Amino acid sequence: MKNKIERLRIAISRVFAAALFGVILVSGSYLQTVAPVVGSILFALGAVLCGIASLGRLWCSLYIAGYKTDKLITEGPYSMTRNPLYFFSFLGAIGIGLATESIFFTLVMLIGFAIYYPMVIASEEAQRPAF
Repeated sequence: MKNKIERLRIAISRVFAAALFGVILVSGSYLQTVAPVVGSILFALGAVLCGIASLGRLWCSLYIAGYKTDKLITEGPYSMTRNPLYFFSFLGAIGIGLATESIFFTLVMLIGFAIYYPMVIASEEAQRPAF
């Protein structure tokens, strides 16, 4: 059952990412036309958030590597929050949205994350062994 849910989750993520990437490729930034400074600030903020997200996910991976379902990790980023990988994924999603210089895409990323990740977390909680 776990493998089936995991495969479905990964497939949904890939379809969403591909669709969003396709739309971003064929659309332009309205802000860059009317307010280039605002567009540039949004892009820079998005790039910074994506960088923080990448480093944060790497930091989390150093602590959880090989132990995801075998051991309860309570050190490093896991001493501060229960799901630091998802926190940094959230920052990355918002960063990608801002880097498009579009409030619409930022909201799409935010809403998509808010709908999708609670289900992922609930699924993982249900499969988690008792520690």
